[in-house]
Amino acid sequence: MVGKMSRTTCEARSRNTWLRAGGMILLLVAAAGLCAGDIVGDIVALAPSQPHSYEQFMTAVQELAASPRITVESIGYTHKGRAVVLVAVQAPKNVGLNPAEGPPCLFIVARQHGTECSGTEAALALLRYFATTDDETSQRILEQLTIAVVPMANPDGVAASRRLNAANVDLNRDWISLSQPETRAVAEALSRWQPLAAIDMHELPAGSDKPAYAQSFVETIGHDDRIATWLSDDCRICSLRLADWMQAYSLPANFYYDYSNDSRKLCHRYFGLVRGIPAYLFEAKTGSGHPLEQRTTFHVLGALVVGNYLIHTYYDNQRRGREAVAETPAAAQQEPSELSEATKPTLKLEIVKPTEGAVVTGSVPVVVQVAGEGFSYVTFLIDGVLKAMTTCAPYTYLLNADDYSNGEHRIEVALCNATGRPLLSEHCTIIVSNNGG
Repeated sequence: MVGKMSRTTCEARSRNTWLRAGGMILLLVAAAGLCAGDIVGDIVALAPSQPHSYEQFMTAVQELAASPRITVESIGYTHKGRAVVLVAVQAPKNVGLNPAEGPPCLFIVARQHGTECSGTEAALALLRYFATTDDETSQRILEQLTIAVVPMANPDGVAASRRLNAANVDLNRDWISLSQPETRAVAEALSRWQPLAAIDMHELPAGSDKPAYAQSFVETIGHDDRIATWLSDDCRICSLRLADWMQAYSLPANFYYDYSNDSRKLCHRYFGLVRGIPAYLFEAKTGSGHPLEQRTTFHVLGALVVGNYLIHTYYDNQRRGREAVAETPAAAQQEPSELSEATKPTLKLEIVKPTEGAVVTGSVPVVVQVAGEGFSYVTFLIDGVLKAMTTCAPYTYLLNADDYSNGEHRIEVALCNATGRPLLSEHCTIIVSNNGG
């Protein structure tokens, strides 16, 4: 029901559209050239070299509140009595409007884990930029988009330099029970602001043997019979845009997809699978070679791309918006396009592991070797369902055999171009044998 309400709100707003999109895409095109007018660089330059403490964050919020484009709300309080703050940036004429009457809203949550700082810095830098810029195109963006941000969702964890909140609860595992004041506050704010896209910003541990944690990644909503097609198409196509822009900024990234049988305990899955909002989890890799500036850039770029996609799908008419998205076939349904003679000898793809007919249990790395150029990313499909996409080596996906019934299952990998069109594909069959079955 919530998903249907979200789409109804979107369509009702579209009928009252009086602005055309285009502002942000101009800035992103400029950004691709990494020129002096690079919006991503301009925003990241506003972030400090060291992360904000809770006290410094509250001071920064007070400074932002002086802008006529900024709205500040204390949406709740932690167990220790610290304020959970939401900050929204809008064109002055839109401040105070009922969300259903204003432009579409992008909702961002950062720092549910107190030790993961880059999301807060990216969020504050975005707010500062749009609160102060005099650039005409950036101001047009604010006329077409509201950005509502909870930059520090776990103030007690930040103050104590710990992942959990003061009640020893992992907030990003609390979205089914909503047992904590912080998650309840964000959920209630989500209802008030009625966003049409949402982002949850996190960081990955520096050291981990999980293949999924080797690089920064984005996780979003896939498609099955229990997920609305318009929702999964929004998320899938936007993820292609994200992959292209991450490559343009030399930011390695993997992409993963959630389905209706996945746990709703995580924030972005609650947004997407429970509330019916296109939702994206951004995980920035920490450790050597991943300084705060790079992690902040990952989040800023991701927010701009999602915001840009939201602007265009919202303001375009129904044929060019939802219907055009729905007409775009999923990667799993496409046949590989014909390779040119120049590409054929140079582009190669091989599934190294598992081997054809392998009997598997537990965690199974799907390892792919790629040679040549002219592709944008590698996709991994299991039984025709898109599970992951990666723009960078090592081209690996960790399949959990426990999620599948005993018997044969088809693994398919494909090299795709920027639009998601497969250029070359390979497949193999595995035999799942859980519990000796």
